[in-house]
Amino acid sequence: MKKTDIIRPGSHAKVGDYIREGWDTDTRSIQPPYNYGLVIKTEIRRLGPYTQEQIDEAPIRKIHFLTGSGKIMQRYAVHVEVISESG
Repeated sequence: MKKTDIIRPGSHAKVGDYIREGWDTDTRSIQPPYNYGLVIKTEIRRLGPYTQEQIDEAPIRKIHFLTGSGKIMQRYAVHVEVISESG
C-alpha cells in the first residue's frame, strides 16, 4: 500500500477498523515489516499529562488489535495507520 491509501492516523481509530503498524525507530515513521490487524479496543487520552486541546487533536492513546495469526497486540496510536474503516 502507498501512503495515499491511509484513511486516517491511529489517533482516530475505532473498534472494528483494519490497521497496520510497523514503527521504525530510525526513521520515526511506519515502515515494513508491517503488522496488520483488527482493532478490538482503544484507550482514550485522559486529562492530566494532556491538555484538552491535545486530546481533541489526537483522542486515542493506545490501540489493542487482533492480528491475522490470532495474536493480540497493543501499540501507541501514533504508531498505527487505519487502512480500512469498520462498518
